[in-house]
Amino acid sequence: MGGGFSSEDWKREILAAKTDAEKIRVVTALQRVLGASIKCKNSADKKENPPSAPTLNLRTVFAKFAHQKEKIPIAIVHPTRSASLDGVAMDSTLFRKMMKTCKLLDKDLFPLSACDELHTRHKSEHSKAITFSQFVEKALPEIAAKHGKGVDEITALIIANCE
Repeated sequence: MGGGFSSEDWKREILAAKTDAEKIRVVTALQRVLGASIKCKNSADKKENPPSAPTLNLRTVFAKFAHQKEKIPIAIVHPTRSASLDGVAMDSTLFRKMMKTCKLLDKDLFPLSACDELHTRHKSEHSKAITFSQFVEKALPEIAAKHGKGVDEITALIIANCE
């Protein structure tokens, strides 16, 4: 495996991986290739500030907290799940832990009871967990409104406090 692989080749490799170890090996190799190409592009654009570490985004922070009970490495890509992480869901306990870790719980603006209510209100009717798309589309705007900030500001807070 190397940089000469096309996206179809990577797709075949990922789908061919049967065990967790094989999946980790393929995804790690893909991350290495993608990381090298990103570093080359960034160093060509900005020679003085090369990237030092991979940056988190909202999806990876959500997945990090959602997988805490399962002890599944985030790097494993399940071939039948979409790339939008809709197969990843977070129960009320982990949702509360994420809000606390990201310093969004506040006695006046967003107390623990409001956090639990929000989770319950925005999860699917017969589910115990909220999916990433439900979190982004429904819960995140409400959290932002309770804090009197924009969704982008709350997203930035979540990412910054969970690194």
